[in-house]
Amino acid sequence: MDNFRLEDIAPTPEMILFDANFTYVTEAAINDFINNLEDKGETPKERKRRINRIAVIKCRKKRKAKNEEIIKKVNALEEENSYLTNLVKQLQEEVNELKNATFLL
Repeated sequence: MDNFRLEDIAPTPEMILFDANFTYVTEAAINDFINNLEDKGETPKERKRRINRIAVIKCRKKRKAKNEEIIKKVNALEEENSYLTNLVKQLQEEVNELKNATFLL
């Protein structure tokens, strides 16, 4: 038996589609996967499963993109909040300094 490394094997579209993180899923890979399954004779049940599998893959990909967008928005809002909090502190210190300066006059 020949020795081989897992790294030497190029991933097939099927392997890419079912990556746990759906990181490498591309439209081309999905289309290739669909075309490969369509070429085979399939029963109505198999066709329904195939269509459902494709819908699930697309849904997960869309949900992941939406979650990433939400995370970006949260990070931006947290950064803005931090900036505004620091600005409020600076302005409060300035107000206190001005009050003390007028009190001393």
